[in-house]
Amino acid sequence: MSPSSRAAVLGSAQLNGSAAVVVKVLRFVHLLLVALIVGLAFCHVMEMPGKLRLNGTEWLTIQQNLYIAFGAPIGATIEVAAILTTWLLVFLVWNRRPTFYWTLAAAICVSVGLAEWFVVAAPMNAIVGAWTPGALPADWTHERDRWELEHAIHAALFGIGLPPWSSPY
Repeated sequence: MSPSSRAAVLGSAQLNGSAAVVVKVLRFVHLLLVALIVGLAFCHVMEMPGKLRLNGTEWLTIQQNLYIAFGAPIGATIEVAAILTTWLLVFLVWNRRPTFYWTLAAAICVSVGLAEWFVVAAPMNAIVGAWTPGALPADWTHERDRWELEHAIHAALFGIGLPPWSSPY
């Protein structure tokens, strides 16, 4: 790659030596972590058509048994690490336009994704976790649909924050 085309890709401020290596390694870690979260969230979207066919007892059994590792400590740790690496990239590329803007947009999306999870999903998970198969509320399908929609929104927000578009080299 010629120096002029490399400058166009990197932006106006060139990174050199170890700084460039740090950014590249961090971008890889960022890509890996955000992709893992998108995969976890997107599997909810892919399961939705089948889960909407289930009766209440079947749906609740799946909810209370299948998603154990999606939260703490495994899924939650990956999600927080994905967000932190995204914000760290924002600070490392702050003087490289347009890379900074794309990376900032990604950081905002993944942060909003986590906030949306805390505001909507966590309370819903607590509600659903307290249900028993023999005593589902009358409006359980309404709550199920809210749960499924929230997870689709979460997947979309992390998908938007997924590189390479969000943090070009």
